[in-house]
Amino acid sequence: MSLPFDELVETFESSRGLPLPAQRGLVALVDDLAVGRKLKILDAGAGTGRLALPLLERGHDVVAVDLAPPMLAQLTGKLAASGPLIGVCRMVRADVVALPFAAHIFDAALVASVLYLVPDWRAVVAEVSRVLRPDGALLFVAERSESSPALERFDTRWRETIEATGYRHPSSSPDDAAVIAALDASATTCEVHELASWTAGQTVGQALDSYGARLRPLYATVPDDTWQVAVEDFTAWARTTFPDPATRFDFAVTVEVTVARGLTRG
Repeated sequence: MSLPFDELVETFESSRGLPLPAQRGLVALVDDLAVGRKLKILDAGAGTGRLALPLLERGHDVVAVDLAPPMLAQLTGKLAASGPLIGVCRMVRADVVALPFAAHIFDAALVASVLYLVPDWRAVVAEVSRVLRPDGALLFVAERSESSPALERFDTRWRETIEATGYRHPSSSPDDAAVIAALDASATTCEVHELASWTAGQTVGQALDSYGARLRPLYATVPDDTWQVAVEDFTAWARTTFPDPATRFDFAVTVEVTVARGLTRG
């Protein structure tokens, strides 16, 4: 699956940020694993550093790996703006299925919002397992969301509208349950921890504001004229279906971390 990260970096930053309670939960979980030690942590598919930064502030060392230069550039800017950090961050541009590291050098590894981007997600898990110490921990971060009926109707109609043009959304494989089952099968211990849960959303008016422009990078293969017609048809439907622009589109989010120790490759 290929995404235009040079155009999506700002969207990623706004949609994938962790709220403060989730950041605190992650730091507390890593502190429990550390038992007073400074850990060397791999952030596989680090993006703009949403997971790395709170751990650096806590004093852990992080190696942030990403294949997209715009993501690493954003992280570089955030590190510069944050001032002195206790931990040390090293940024590496690399593919998560071929990590440029020796075996057994990391105490822990973060895997979040990356497995759906690669053709063989099991290869990522195997490669991350390779670079973990025998007693190291893989932390698989998963975000579950549940949409309100209004938002579900809105999203379903958009999917139907854009796919009527011939576009097909890529598969969102694997689902979290499949990953957790695979980790559980190959780990000595495997535990799921809930970091935080919250409700978010916006109004219909906010959702429709610049709707086409905000989504355009995700659908770069759709011809401009086809895209324009699809957006116009959809927004006309949305304004008729939800005539009150203050109607809420809310969703509930839960962030969980599966901690797998003693992983075997394969």
